Amino acid sequence: MRSVSTVVRLALAAFAFGGCTGHNRVETFTQDRVGTFIYEGWILGFSSAKIREHLGAPIKVIAEPIENRNVPGQTDEIRDVLYPGLTPQFYVVNENPERELLSHISVTNG
Repeated sequence: MRSVSTVVRLALAAFAFGGCTGHNRVETFTQDRVGTFIYEGWILGFSSAKIREHLGAPIKVIAEPIENRNVPGQTDEIRDVLYPGLTPQFYVVNENPERELLSHISVTNG
């Protein structure tokens, strides 16, 4: 099992240096570069189960109920999964089976 900081450093390095060439120009981060990072640089997966496979159990999970805007009367959840230096946030749809949508990732130096 890799440490969070090692995995995050590898992913960020792939993102930052993936498009470097020998030219002396500043490359802007376009939507294509962001898409490349999301689908090729982010190696931890897009569900809490996949992230847990790579990093083990989180320090803490914080769940906050939220009303589903599209289905009246349905309560979904915003779920923060805390690891040292990494907090993925999921929108969890109250369906059977439950469905998670990775909505936000916070990376810190902690």
